[in-house]
Formats: sequence, C-alpha cells, structure tokens
Amino acid sequence: MKIKKLSFYSYRNLVDGEIDFCDDVNVFIGDNAQGKTNLLEAMWLCTGMRSFRGSKDSETVAFGKDKMKISVDFYSKGREQSVDFIIDRIEKSKKLYLNGISADVSRIAEVYTAVVFSPQNLSIITGGPAERRRFVDTALCQLKPGSVRLITEYQRALFQRNTVLKEAAITENLDEMLDIFEEAIARLGAELMFQRYKYLSLIKSAAEDFFSGLTMGNEKLELEYTGGECTDKQAVYAQLLSKLKEGRKNDIRMGYTSNGPHRDDISVIINGLEAKVYGSQGQKRSCALALKLAEAKILEDFSGEKPAILLDDVMSELDHSRQKYILSRLYSWQVFITGCDRSIVKNGKDGKKSKFFSISGGKTENVSSFE
Repeated sequence: MKIKKLSFYSYRNLVDGEIDFCDDVNVFIGDNAQGKTNLLEAMWLCTGMRSFRGSKDSETVAFGKDKMKISVDFYSKGREQSVDFIIDRIEKSKKLYLNGISADVSRIAEVYTAVVFSPQNLSIITGGPAERRRFVDTALCQLKPGSVRLITEYQRALFQRNTVLKEAAITENLDEMLDIFEEAIARLGAELMFQRYKYLSLIKSAAEDFFSGLTMGNEKLELEYTGGECTDKQAVYAQLLSKLKEGRKNDIRMGYTSNGPHRDDISVIINGLEAKVYGSQGQKRSCALALKLAEAKILEDFSGEKPAILLDDVMSELDHSRQKYILSRLYSWQVFITGCDRSIVKNGKDGKKSKFFSISGGKTENVSSFE
C-alpha cells in the first residue's frame, strides 16, 4: 500500500491544503507545536481508529469551525483508492467513506492500514495492562477486521453484566439475567482470548528479531499472554463460564466482573526480567519499537500489503546505529517521519528516495527531495 496524497480541511491547526508524497521516505521538519504530528494523525485517522493521541473526535476540528474533513488517495490491492474521514461537531457525527461509499472500520481495514509509533507508545511497556491489551486489540482490528465487532460485542455484554451486578446487590431474582450475560461473556471472551493468543504467537518471533537487531544481538525479548494457552476455544469457554458463575457472589459485592479477557495482560520480559519494572528507558523504548515494527510485519504477511509506517518524533531519540537499522529494515516500505532536523534520515538511507516538507504555523511546504 502507498499513500499518494493527503488532503485536509478545517483540521486542527493545519492550513487547508493537500500534500503529494513519494513512495519511500517522507520527512516533516519543523519546530515543536507547528503541526507535524497532526499530519501523521490525519493519515492514521483515515484507518477509522481512534486518535493515537487519545484525543476526542471533536478536538480534531479547527477552532471556530463546525466540520473537518481528511482525505487520503492511496494505491492498494492493485488499484487507486480513497478514504474520506469527516467529523461534524454540530451533528456530533463521524463518517467514513471508501471510494465515495459509506464504510465501517472493518471495511477500511481490508485495504488501508497503517502502523504508528509515537512517544505515547512507550506506555505499552510502562503503562498498566489496559495499554498492552489496547496494543494487541488495535493490531487485531487491522489484521482481522471482524475483531472490531467481536470486541464491541464483548464490551457490551460486560457492561450489561456489570449493570445487573449492581442491581443484584439491592434486588433479588436476577440470576436468569446474569446467566444470559455470563454465557455471552464466556462465548465472546473465549473467542477474544483465542485471537489474542494466536496473534501473540505470530508477533512473538518478529518482535524478538527486531529487538535483537535494535540491541545489536546483546539482549533478548520474550512475550507471554497471562490468559494462558488458549488453543482450545471450547475449553476456554467452559473455564471462563465456570469462573464467572463461581465468582458471581463476590462480583455482586464488588459491583464489577472480576474474570475475563478484560483483566488479562501481556508479560514483556527483557533478559529474564520484567521490562516495566527493571528495564532502562532505552530498553523500554527499543522494546516498544520492536513490537510496533513486528505489528507492521505481521500485517504485511497476512494482507500482502505493506502498511504505511508513521514514526512520530522517534528517530531523534535513537542513536545512529539504531536509526540505520530501522531504515534498512524498512527499505521497501513507505515511511513518514517527523523531526526537527533532516539528518534523522541520513543513516541507512542507502539511495532510498526521500522527500522533505517544512512545516511552520500549520503550513506545509515541499522543500526538497533527493535520491
């Protein structure tokens, strides 16, 4: 997949316009708070996923405007295609169009994918279990579009059971209703745990390989799903349903569901020690980057298309050897990089075409390109 053009109107601080990209490395240069990250976010939002910055949809609309629109023209699956992403603050609506036809996230994911790495991604390692679950689930939704509906339905069943649990603390005769929601949680949860386990089994080798390259082969990365070995969905279903019923009284007392994939975690181990607790800042950054690069590799393996790689303020945090390693490993990929200095792509370029853009006050200008 190659992004050919990005257009934006009434989007954040960016001056309305469009940008044509090259198929290799595209670099946005500028001082802080000028709009570099906004450009990467625009390309990411067209996947239909939530902003990687944690922003609300309404916050992407420019000050004083009611509606914003982002469009990408791209080449995928052997033809030119387009995605339009529209936020209307008055209607409180979000709309996605693929080739001019209304589409949902799962449909977009079949043809348009991206992998973003930003400073916030360090929370995959340093944050709580929810951050690691979000990393896996977001990756799943692009790899297997049907996962979007699965996760939504699981969260709905979980919310419904939690609502009934609170009512059951003051009202009797709600067991039948709890039976219904527990069956749904067990059925959907078993499928979600199976998919997470399968995905981690796939990404594990690639992540370990990238991490080894980033650390010059001096350190070892290991990943483990705390949900256990989930190869038999029926067995996982039976076990989860049993735990829900056995824990019902305690859950009523607490007012929430204490068992299920919403409580799972992914253990990230460096050289036999938990990365979150014992890893240095550099190790944690390399680990998070390895996971994101592995995510991109798995997407390519399964879709046959290379996702766009969005690197937000990443290269400046790495030494020259790691910069060179990343760009050499991503040689045939389309990469978008933000930074303050064009030297961030000198290492490992090896003749790969680069296109540079200067951005100041929300205005983007093509300043040069070279072979």
